[in-house]
Amino acid sequence: MGSDGALTKDVVERWLAAVDAAWGAAERDAIADLFSEGAVYHLGPFDEPWRGLKGPFRGRDAIAAGWLAGGIEGELFQIVSEILAIDGQRAVVRRRITYLEADGSVESRWDTCWVVDFDETGRCTEYREWYVEGSAASG
Repeated sequence: MGSDGALTKDVVERWLAAVDAAWGAAERDAIADLFSEGAVYHLGPFDEPWRGLKGPFRGRDAIAAGWLAGGIEGELFQIVSEILAIDGQRAVVRRRITYLEADGSVESRWDTCWVVDFDETGRCTEYREWYVEGSAASG
């Protein structure tokens, strides 16, 4: 956070990098550490089932368990991020996530918009995502 307690671009960028590292490692503690104790993680804009799981996940331990139950271990991906806005303790981020096969070929692409609320320690208190699948052939 900035010296005035406001959310900064640097805090958001560090959190996104930590998300990607925790996702890639599929490590429960690293995932949980991204979120406040009472965080809420919505699985999509309407909390529809995701990978067979119902949401939202409530609490950092449930979030970590949900990520792992969703089968993230071994996923290969590339991500391009753009912070679209910061308003108070909320960040809006566009992310293009490209999932890769073991041979490096593209399995799928997703354009996403994340709305992430943060506490004063830089942990997420509420997460919501909108997404659309793109063509695997597109760049």
